[in-house]
Amino acid sequence: MTGFDPRESELPAAVRVSWEGFRLAVVPVMVVAALLALALTILALGPFARLGAPSKIGALEGRLFLDELMPLLATALATARWGAGRTAEAAMMQHGGQREALRLLGVSLVRRLHFSGMVGMSLALPALTLWASWAAFLTAALTARLHAGLPLDLFWDEVLRVATPADLGLALLKAMVFGTGVGWMATHAGLASAPGPHGLSRAVSVGVVRSTWMVGVVNLLLTGMWTLR
Repeated sequence: MTGFDPRESELPAAVRVSWEGFRLAVVPVMVVAALLALALTILALGPFARLGAPSKIGALEGRLFLDELMPLLATALATARWGAGRTAEAAMMQHGGQREALRLLGVSLVRRLHFSGMVGMSLALPALTLWASWAAFLTAALTARLHAGLPLDLFWDEVLRVATPADLGLALLKAMVFGTGVGWMATHAGLASAPGPHGLSRAVSVGVVRSTWMVGVVNLLLTGMWTLR
């Protein structure tokens, strides 16, 4: 996290937070997405091959990666890296005297931090989801080709048959909603923290746990609404 600049207006602050959230998590998200896709593809190839339909693994992963796994993965890693840092930063500002100093300058610390966190993460997480999905699908296609001799075009045909633009829209919508919630909860946990190292530690834990619960519930609701449409 970079330092808070009281001269910075709210929109530039949101853009900076978006870049920070993306920069801190993009490489871990892509690596973990690739490893997850590798493991799932290897595990699924055997049963699909025994059923005589190895190409259908593309159909399974086309929906699974986009609709569920990649938005959740991007959110989890961004929360662990950016969310914890945001909570600690807000807590230090709350108890380090910066809040009163900013109040004298006419700057609302609560509004600035909440706005930049919510808007910034709602922009960063869709981008992270796209990068994670790209890494996952590329890894899955190459794994199916090398491990089972499945042609790349056949794999992609199955992916595109079930993964429609609407599914991509759902993934990006989930990422935006998750990002807004994580941005608010991480900041709120820091501003509501008790002073001292114990208060800071507890605030970080509270922010991560509440964000996790929020993501789980919202994901279930959005998936349910999507399937019942």
